[in-house]
Amino acid sequence: MIVYMLKAQHEHFYDGTAEVDDFLIGFFDSIGKCEAIEQEYKKKAGFSLPNVFFSYTPWPCSDEEMDSPGFVYYVAHSFMDAGGWEDNDDIGVFASMKEAEVAKNDYISTGKASRRRLNGNAEEPYLLNQTEIIKYEINKKYWTDGFTTD
Repeated sequence: MIVYMLKAQHEHFYDGTAEVDDFLIGFFDSIGKCEAIEQEYKKKAGFSLPNVFFSYTPWPCSDEEMDSPGFVYYVAHSFMDAGGWEDNDDIGVFASMKEAEVAKNDYISTGKASRRRLNGNAEEPYLLNQTEIIKYEINKKYWTDGFTTD
């Protein structure tokens, strides 16, 4: 089985630097569902801004390993840079909690979760540093608010 991670992304400039804010909308079982949700969201005020785009990332999940049908486990590393902006790295999407825990522990053991990439300086710790597993229902929209329009 392949699930598709659907994100809305907004490209903008902050202090003369291009930034991309992205928010997870959800995980879906087909590209067609992602495309339909994208069209639905583009009609909403918070998603109809200039420079908003959508991305679909395929993640293979083993049907045999699925411990909770209709759900996936998302592993992400969240951190805050020196500018105070929260960022996330997608580590993976898994069919079972066991697979997700292995991926999380592997990621932490590499030391990636304790290094900051800001300005190429890997010696300073993150201001926020959290690797987590979140259970998501497939085909459910989680983020519906949109980007700020004021």
